Amino acid sequence: MSENKNTGSPEPSSGNEVGCNGLLGKDDLKTCPFCGEAPDLTTDGSSIDVECCVSMWRQKSDYLTLEQRQTWSVITHRHSEEVESYVLNEVLSEWNTRNPA
Repeated sequence: MSENKNTGSPEPSSGNEVGCNGLLGKDDLKTCPFCGEAPDLTTDGSSIDVECCVSMWRQKSDYLTLEQRQTWSVITHRHSEEVESYVLNEVLSEWNTRNPA
């Protein structure tokens, strides 16, 4: 596991489209706080979508430094595996955070 140079926190390594080799992945998503269902996760292209009765759509570049953004491939339409995993981890952590009102 590498370390994020911006925050000093660990960065996950990519496993597959929704997995992070033992870190946050689809199985680590909390259920929806409204309907109780497991949300669907899509990581295609430049965004990550977490959807069930509500949606959470995030642009990957919003979480990245200029250097990380430059890993975008016009062939695969993805960033490097390290960057994809970092963004996925951030978005899943955000979904799993429940702030009391």
